[in-house]
Amino acid sequence: MITTEPRMTNLFLQLGLEASEAAIAGFIGSHQLPTEVALVDAPYWNDGQR
Repeated sequence: MITTEPRMTNLFLQLGLEASEAAIAGFIGSHQLPTEVALVDAPYWNDGQR
């Protein structure tokens, strides 16, 4: 059972990434993928994040 509200900050914390608004915006802005690349196949994830 999920006990936390789904939020981008929670996702970033689970991934071990900085979760401030500025860090999330910066990550999204600098990690754009071509439409043919699935999110799970993005080159910037490590094995634990993937």
